[in-house]
Formats: sequence, structure tokens, C-alpha cells
Amino acid sequence: MSKHAIFIHIPKSGGTTFREICKSKYLVGEHWYFVPPLNNDSLSAVLKMAPSNIRRIKMISGHHPYGLHKLLDEPTPRIYLTMLRHPVDRTVSLFNYLNKINLYPELRERGMGFLDFIKSGINQTTDNGMTRYLCGDSGSAIPYGEVSLAHARQAIENMNNHFAFVGLSEKFDLSMLVIQKILGWKYPPWYVPYNQTKLPIITVEALSSAEKDFLLDFLRPDIMLYEEARRLFPLKVESVLGEHFRKKEQKFIFRNALVGPAARYYYAFKRRVLS
Repeated sequence: MSKHAIFIHIPKSGGTTFREICKSKYLVGEHWYFVPPLNNDSLSAVLKMAPSNIRRIKMISGHHPYGLHKLLDEPTPRIYLTMLRHPVDRTVSLFNYLNKINLYPELRERGMGFLDFIKSGINQTTDNGMTRYLCGDSGSAIPYGEVSLAHARQAIENMNNHFAFVGLSEKFDLSMLVIQKILGWKYPPWYVPYNQTKLPIITVEALSSAEKDFLLDFLRPDIMLYEEARRLFPLKVESVLGEHFRKKEQKFIFRNALVGPAARYYYAFKRRVLS
């Protein structure tokens, strides 16, 4: 029996690919995705539904912080899932992505460099965004530059006590196998990567020593959270998939390279037919 879940999509941590996987796993109306703010039309539509209709939504995902279950007020709480990524990698990826989609024209107009972008506060999730999302619904209210280790400890407490699983983007395939097992999906989560920046402006390897030192200090809360998630990851994987999980991972990677591209078109066609 499949479980009802809330997936917290932290930007640039594999959430878009996961969203596309969900489209292949759920019928129309069973997967609800929305973006902030929490009072937006998409969420308001869910909250206005009759309880029986809300229970039809098996997966709620989007850029929302931990605490959404309080608004849903369901008799049987949903399980929480999310994906984390090394904070330095995630921040670099976010900078490249925002430049690519030109979300903030001033980045190009001012010729804003990487560190200038981070220090500007133009995008809140560059300031320890993972901690903000997991520490609770007050995370977005923390002033820019003031996310602390105390917030990280709150995020870790929430992660340890209220999340069924926290995956790692660098172990995406293994993370998806665990989520498949937890959610009771019948078939493997075949996929192709989405939302990747193919021509990055900067790379982690090209960062200067000064830039790396700044990031390691600025992102200390997210690094604390990420390191705890990374410590717990193999323990959770083995408890769900068994001691031979590495063989299962390699088998899935091999098969997904063959099946993933074809499955993408099959599921797109299926959604059009059923919608």
C-alpha cells in the first residue's frame, strides 16, 4: 500500500527530476506540486478541498518548508521526504541556474560575480537554504545572513524525528530506490535528469581559495546539517534495502541508462491519454 507523503523540494538538490518521476508514479490529481509563498493559489486550492479529496493527493511536493502538515490537519500525518546536496555544490549550481534562466536581470546588467551575488542577498536560499527549509515554517523569516548553528540544530532535530528519509543528490539513484521502497511504488523510478545547467559560468573546481573559505564559513549551518544527513544515509539505506544495497544500486544504474530515456516519452504519452 502506497504511503501519503510530503516532499520538500530544496532548489538545486535533485527535486525537479524527482518531480518528473512522481508524474510517472501518480495519476492526475494524486500529485500536487506548488511553489511559495505558502498562501499561493495552488496551496489554497488544496486547503479548501474536502478531507476525502485531500487524501486522494498521495504526494504533495514543492518549495515549502517543514511544517506543511500543520496546515493540512489530516488524521493520519504524511511522511516527510527531501533531498540534500553539499552546500558549496548547491550554491554554485544555484548561481549558474539563476544566470541561465535570467531570473534576476541585475546579475547580468551589473556583471555581478559569484561572491557579490551571495553577499547581495538577492536570493534567500543562498543563505543556508537547506537549514531554512528544514528548521520549520519560520525559516523564511530569518534575516539574510543570520542563519545560525542553532537553526541547523533545529533542522537536524526535525530531520531525525519527522522525516522518513533524507536522500543525497550525489547518491540520487540509491536515494530513489529507498524512496521507491518507502512509498510502495511497484516499478523502479526510471528517469532522465532534468534542469541541469550544461554550460556553467563557474564550477566548484574553479573557485579561488578566498571564495572557498568564504563559503565554508558562510554555509556552516548547512554544512552541519548536510554532514549529519550524510552520516545517517548509509544506515537508512541498509535498513530499507538490505546489506546488498550497492549491488541493487549498480543494477538500477545500468538498467536506467537503457530504460530511462524511453520511459520519459512513455509516461508523457500516458499522462496525455489519462488527463
